[in-house]
Parts: sequence; structure tokens; C-alpha cells
Amino acid sequence: MFKRLLYLIIISFLFLPLLSGEEFKTCLSQARESLNKGDRESARVSLENGIKLWHKGDSIPLLAQAHADLGLILMTQEKLDKALEHYQKATKLNPKDSRTYFRMGLIYMARNQLPEAIKALDRTTRINSKFTMGYQTLGDAYRRAHQHENAIKAYQKALSLSEKPNDALLSGLGESLRVTNDYANAQKYLENAVSTNPDNAIAHYQLGLCYLSLKREKDAIIQFEGALKAKAIVQDSFKVQIITYLGQAYEKSGNLDKAKECYQKAREILDNIPYESK
Repeated sequence: MFKRLLYLIIISFLFLPLLSGEEFKTCLSQARESLNKGDRESARVSLENGIKLWHKGDSIPLLAQAHADLGLILMTQEKLDKALEHYQKATKLNPKDSRTYFRMGLIYMARNQLPEAIKALDRTTRINSKFTMGYQTLGDAYRRAHQHENAIKAYQKALSLSEKPNDALLSGLGESLRVTNDYANAQKYLENAVSTNPDNAIAHYQLGLCYLSLKREKDAIIQFEGALKAKAIVQDSFKVQIITYLGQAYEKSGNLDKAKECYQKAREILDNIPYESK
């Protein structure tokens, strides 16, 4: 009797990894079905259960994908800390997954952790040298970190890979070129950005700054006014910047009354912005 019981125990342990593996795969299948139905919450639960059921000997690539998929769901639910944890686990299991590094970079960007964002996005482009959005977002990270020379290189790489550049790419490249005093090329890309999307307030604003540097005050006025009229949501703190430079453009063009009007308007908006938002 004892020998038979011992035999059954040994057999059960031998089949445990196999059973675990099947349960793991079943959870992943359930997660895919839920995602196809648009039910992210059920997919999240299935992925979490599947990860718990994973057993040594099961597929490591599938486990990496499960962590990456779970991270993406958590990211869409704005649970960034948890998403980042799963992305980090996914990249340890599969260091060649460029998309996961890219999403990690987006989280770091949202947190304004720019050195970490640059590192993750640089890894993305090293893994996938044809990833246009990877280079564009790397350019954004460099630009926000005031590393404009590096930003220009990343943007230009994205531009070379893009058949139809988007206005954000053109605007980002134009801004970095303007900051490095390459006004001629900055003007070209910023004008293209405005033409591609007339509601890109940032492109209008940057083009206005470029025209101011080129002493084209009337053209600058048109662009600053265009930024204020753009349908895109413009925060009050940004409006203050636009209106202040609009005042400078009017002042330099000799229209002191309009300049004074702009400065007063900027002051009114600034006075009504909560201190913590300034």
C-alpha cells in the first residue's frame, strides 16, 4: 500500500509541470479572447493568473509576452508603476523586444524621467533600426532634455525612414534646429509642420519664434495669432508665452498699442493661473 501511494506521489510530481504548462497556455488563450472582445479587465486577470501558473520548463518567450501584454493593459489603465514592473520583467526574459523598451520609454517620458527614457528609447532603436516612431520619440526625449544636437540626429533618422512625416516630427526637428540657430532649416521644417497640420499650436509658436530671430516681425505675428486660434487645447501657461512673444513682435514692428494690449492680456491670464500650475 505504501509503495503504491509513493508511486502515485512521484507520478503526480512528474506531471505537475505539464499540467501547469497547459493551464498557463489556457490563461493566455483566454486573455487573447478577452482582448478580441475589447474586455481588457478580463484579459488582465487572465494574464495575471497565467503568470502565476507559469512553471520552470514552460515557454520563456510566452512568459515574456505575457508580461509585455499585461504591461500594455496596465498602461492603458494608467497604472504606470505596475506596467513598468511587468515591462522590466519582459525585457529581462526577452532583451530583443523593441516594442517593450519603447513603451517603457513612454512611461519614463510621462514621468519626466528623461535619462531613463533616453536609455530605453535608444535601446529600442538599436534593436530595430527601422522603427520610425522609436527614433522620433527618442528625438522628443533628447529635445526635452535640451540635448538638441542629439535630438536633431534622431529626428533626421526618423525623417529618412518616414514616407509621410507627421507634423509632430517636423515641429520637433524644427524646434531643435531653431534652438541651435539653424534658422533657415528650422523655418523650412516648421512651415511644413504648420502646412501639414494648421492646428498644431506648438509649430505655429516655434515658427513665430524663428521669424522673430530672422527679424520678420509681421510673419511672426501671423504665426503667434495662428497658435492662439489653433483648435488644439492650449494650456494657460502656454498662452501666456505665446501672447508675450506676440507683444514683442508688435513692439518690434512699431505697434506699441497692440504690444501693450498683449502684455496686459498675458498678465491677466498669469494672475489667474493657480500658483502650483505656473
